[in-house]
Amino acid sequence: MCGRYTSTAAFDELALRFGITVESGTNGELTARYNVAPSQTVPIITASDNGRRLVMAKWGFRPAWVTSGALAPINARAETAATSRLFATAIRDGRCIVPATGFYEWKLVPGQKRKQPFHVRLKGGGLFAFAGLWTPLVAADAPPTCAISSRRTPMTYSPRSMTGCPSFSTRMTRPCGSTPAVSRP
Repeated sequence: MCGRYTSTAAFDELALRFGITVESGTNGELTARYNVAPSQTVPIITASDNGRRLVMAKWGFRPAWVTSGALAPINARAETAATSRLFATAIRDGRCIVPATGFYEWKLVPGQKRKQPFHVRLKGGGLFAFAGLWTPLVAADAPPTCAISSRRTPMTYSPRSMTGCPSFSTRMTRPCGSTPAVSRP
């Protein structure tokens, strides 16, 4: 499961790698972030009839029918998302990718009370994307929301592998491609 990640790519790199267009005002909201946390606004890439577009969404999935006091999950487990009522519409209509440059996993260290964070990134560094689900505007004053798809660790795509997935229609359990990764404490 992914609870924190890094997003340091500039807008120009996102546009070049993922072939996106921009929604008004989005470009100014992209800054390098080394500790992206749940409930923050994050860039996601969605597919539409006009191609891919960059949308800013709140990390925490909340469809319109969910009451405001309910939890907003940050991850969608690939094993159960397809059968979950919470994600049913997004599985059908709300696939997205979440651009990133790394993510954090935590490991128990013998003799320590706290877990050690490890930063995981592509072997050569650079940009990749998580598989995700999103829901458009929940209310007129609320941003879209999203969740990262995972099977214990986030499901990732390299930019090269995304060329074969223009509509993000592949099954969440079988990514378009995979890329070697490295981790560092």
